[in-house]
Amino acid sequence: MPARRLRPLLLALPAFALIASGCDTVLDNDGGNVVDVVSFLVRVDDGITSGDGLTTTFASDDLQDATARNLIEEILDESAVTTDGVVLLYAEDDLFLGTASGDVTRWAALPYTEAFESIDVDGIPYVDLTLTYTYSFDAGAAGTADDGNLYFDIVSSAANVDINTFLRDRLETDRFRLRLVAIPRGLFDGSGLGLSDLQNYETVRRTFDIAAE
Repeated sequence: MPARRLRPLLLALPAFALIASGCDTVLDNDGGNVVDVVSFLVRVDDGITSGDGLTTTFASDDLQDATARNLIEEILDESAVTTDGVVLLYAEDDLFLGTASGDVTRWAALPYTEAFESIDVDGIPYVDLTLTYTYSFDAGAAGTADDGNLYFDIVSSAANVDINTFLRDRLETDRFRLRLVAIPRGLFDGSGLGLSDLQNYETVRRTFDIAAE
């Protein structure tokens, strides 16, 4: 791994129902009338790496916590959210900071990219690796066997990165926490928030009266 980490670089903003994977706390699930929130643990060992070695994917279908897994499916089955709402995924900041994140829980909006640098033979630093943390989902069909599934991806610019080892070294544990937030379009339109506001989890939490940790 490169010796030094550069300042993480923020990527694209979340978008309506087009970008939006697996458990410890279920905060709310109301059938689509207000904001739904599920916080869940992801096991490092559940990641599946693509054949080219560039993408490691964690799917909500693989969550050990059946309650959280079923709630995610129910939320993604709600047409009011997945076709015209806002589906957001946040990661607890120890995923990016490791133990340096401290004891206070903070949530970082995805997608998110960090860069790593090395030093060339002339002593000049250069970026030789980036990791992008992003997500997507399949919208299910309510009342059918076609359940929604959430995917959390770590995309590397180099194929020689062992994501499992990297995460274990950074986290000093074998799991990390994500939080799914689904906002129906009507509630978002009436909130006064812009897409850029969705980058700040505390702003979203206060606006929609989501329970604190």
